[in-house]
Amino acid sequence: MISKTIIIKLITMYSLAYNIDPKVALAVCEVESGFNINAIGITKDLGLFQLNPKSFPQYSKKQLLDPITNIELDIKYLAQMKKECKYKDNLDWLLCYNMGMKNAKKVKYPKLWPYTKRVTKLVMNERF
Repeated sequence: MISKTIIIKLITMYSLAYNIDPKVALAVCEVESGFNINAIGITKDLGLFQLNPKSFPQYSKKQLLDPITNIELDIKYLAQMKKECKYKDNLDWLLCYNMGMKNAKKVKYPKLWPYTKRVTKLVMNERF
């Protein structure tokens, strides 16, 4: 069993490597799974960052539940969404992370999106 302390260190390490604020990545992990490495969502998303197996078909369920694989894949995806999302203000790019690029285009006010608000609140409260 991997401890929450180790998970936080891994998330911080990968975040710094991919130019993501560690507080943001930690807040996303909290929102996605509450730091539960074995989390399986109602839509079958897996692990700490609730990765969708359809988005990572080259990985098995066991691999996606592996904390190190889950963290690395998700931090890479966070970095990609931060770079590619049309919303650039503050943490508005998290809308693209949460909904996907195509669906995010339909939202007029990303700051008001519940997911973006939850993560931003955790980051602003400096919970991590």
